[in-house]
Amino acid sequence: MAAPSQRPTHPQSSAGGYHRRGGRVPPHLVELSHCLVDFVVQLLPSREEVSVKEDVRKLLERLIKTIEPSAQLFSFGSTANGFELKNSDMDLCCLLQVRSNPPISASEFVINTAQLLERETKFSVKPLPYARIPIIKLSLPPSSNIPFGIACDIGFENRLALENTRLLYTYAAIDPERVRTLVLFLKLWSKRRYGSTSPPVCD
Repeated sequence: MAAPSQRPTHPQSSAGGYHRRGGRVPPHLVELSHCLVDFVVQLLPSREEVSVKEDVRKLLERLIKTIEPSAQLFSFGSTANGFELKNSDMDLCCLLQVRSNPPISASEFVINTAQLLERETKFSVKPLPYARIPIIKLSLPPSSNIPFGIACDIGFENRLALENTRLLYTYAAIDPERVRTLVLFLKLWSKRRYGSTSPPVCD
């Protein structure tokens, strides 16, 4: 799933504001829109970063297929839903298209995959096979080839996360200029205000 590629652009305006359904938008809102777009554009990942992350996904998928040929590795979360900020972590989900008999458990799959990645890659590998949702955490420090480094989590059979990603991707694709701009701005504001993109719930 490719995230919406259209970058936010300035709304078309005139000296007295720009038209919208129901009337003309006041000039101060036009100026606010311009400021938001100018700010958000600086937060978007470069084409190089997007390309490197896709190459990493393909490499990991190719290696995992040596364990289970039917395995597919999908991006989810901000990497795939259109709301990614530059230097964001990667979230990947591994799905098995053919079930083995007996079926392999998520914990066993995480252990086997982690051992493979430790042997075949330069990633720092941290398997968490007995977590509530078993995952593998990968990291690669910045280098001349990858100046932003890589941080990646691989989960197993998390189909709900993929459906949620498709839903948010659809929202982003409906109106990239306004929806993506506003969501990305709020995402960064929340991260700086609360230390995460999920603000605490008030009682």
